[in-house]
Amino acid sequence: MEQAYEDEVERLGVGTWELTLRPIATSEDQAHQLVLDAHREIAEMVNISWADYCRLHNLPG
Repeated sequence: MEQAYEDEVERLGVGTWELTLRPIATSEDQAHQLVLDAHREIAEMVNISWADYCRLHNLPG
């Protein structure tokens, strides 16, 4: 089971934590928003502006 999860993470090109958020989302849009919200929290925790964080991680913002 763990190997299948890791394979899916690699296939999608996302982090394990990002794939973990997908089952709780009710739509693709909500899944995307959950990921962006998590990234925004990370940016705040490491004290990086959202604009700089987005540039570093190739995120829209």
